Formats: sequence, C-alpha cells, structure tokens
Amino acid sequence: MRVGFIGAGKVGQSFAWYLKHQGVDISGFYSRRMESSSAIASALNCKAFETIGALVEQSDMVGITVNDDQINVVVDSLINLGLDLKTKFFFHMSGVHNSESLKLLSERVFTLHPLKAFPKIETSSAHFQNIYFSLENADAFILKWTTDIGLKTFEIQSDKKVKYHAAAAILSNYMVSIIDFGLHQLDDVGLERRFALEAMWPLIEDTLTNIKKLGPKQALTGPIARGDIETIKMHLSCLDAESRELYKSLGKYTLTLVDLDVSTNLAIQSLFEEEWK
Repeated sequence: MRVGFIGAGKVGQSFAWYLKHQGVDISGFYSRRMESSSAIASALNCKAFETIGALVEQSDMVGITVNDDQINVVVDSLINLGLDLKTKFFFHMSGVHNSESLKLLSERVFTLHPLKAFPKIETSSAHFQNIYFSLENADAFILKWTTDIGLKTFEIQSDKKVKYHAAAAILSNYMVSIIDFGLHQLDDVGLERRFALEAMWPLIEDTLTNIKKLGPKQALTGPIARGDIETIKMHLSCLDAESRELYKSLGKYTLTLVDLDVSTNLAIQSLFEEEWK
C-alpha cells in the first residue's frame, strides 16, 4: 500500500512521518509550492511530484491534506485528469467535512481526523500514540489498516461530522479563549500576563486532572457549585459589561451541572438574567 499526499501542511507532514515510522511505503508529496513538497520528500526519502496526476498514478492511497476550503478544488482537479481512480483509496483529514465529495472519485473513500492540535510538524511517532482519530465511511479494509498501523480510532456517522467538529472546537479552541478571558481579568489586578499564567497554571492543571478522573459534573467547584449567591453578585458587580455578559452565559450553563435546592437555583438564575449597571 503506497500512500501519497496532496498538500504538505503540518497535519499531512506529521501523519506521513508517523506512517513512515510504522513501515508504510510513502510514494511522495504534491503541493502547489514545490519547495514544500521537496523538503518533506527529502526528509522521508520519497518523491516530490511535479504534477498531481503523477502522484495519483504512483499511489494506492491518496491523502488530501490541504486546507478545508481547498478539498473540493483538489477533487475537481482529480476529476479533470480523466484517470480511472476506482481502484484508489482517497481520504482527507478534515474534522468538519465528511467524505461525500470524495465519492466523486472512488467508492473507496474515508475521512480520518486526529483529535490533536498541530501547531508544528511532529516527526516522532510518540505524538500519535495516545490520541484518537475519528473515522467516517471506513470499510472493513480501512478499519483493519488503521488498526495495523497502530491508530486508536472510533467511527462516526457522516451526518454527525459537523456536530463532532463543533464539540472538538469548543473543547480545544474555546478552552484557550476561556483561559485568556480569565487572564484578562488579572490584567486589571496588575499581574503581568506571563506571571499570571504561571500562577494560575496549577489550578488549571488540577481542574483538567479532576475532569479526567471524575467527569465535568463531579470536578466542578466554586460559587455556583456551592450555591454562594453573594459571591456571584460580587463577581458580576466587578466586571465590565462585555466580561459580565460572558460570565453570565457561562454561569447559566454551569448552573445546569449542579444540584442545588430550588430557591437557590432560581436566585442564581435571576442574577444571570438581571441587567447590571
């Protein structure tokens, strides 16, 4: 099984490195910038293809690892080649898009999305050992192939890809936003950003550890979990209007995680509905 890649971004290059470590034969790379495909091809001792057609012809499986908005552009380019692609496997690694557009190329298509952020190219297989990949439209052959190369996977329905990706974005991207939101409040306290993050990091880390051990509901602490109405009032009164609205929105959701008596629950709800000046 010779695997080729269209697109030489961080995800594609990182996955190619992993496959290489697992003994998979990498045919090579094609990208719009020849220098990008040449650099990774040299590192992996494979070929940098000058045309997309040459790569497809010399690959049994093709990974379309371009930006999400370029996937259909690549599909159109492949269709225009006029090649018989029915025996080829095609996959992309987008979290939000399913395999529907790939079915214009072949019936042997699937999507493979890693639940990991890639701020840089990862060259060690160790980076993939503890992460999961979502698989969509995978047949028995692909399920076995991913198992054979050591991937931890779970299957997802085609019509659930968008909801799945929204959840991943909330858990990853919005966690970053929440941390920045908290640090922003510490700007007014007079703490320098780098120090504030260092000081708060044990709290953040302990929270994540508790979520993993206990689940979100049992890991929750703080004034809403305690039903501490006066503390919540004090929080709301000290925040600027924009921060207060976000605090209230997060508070409303947090309130659904706790089991308070009815009167306390209603009192906190009213605080989050109240107009503050």
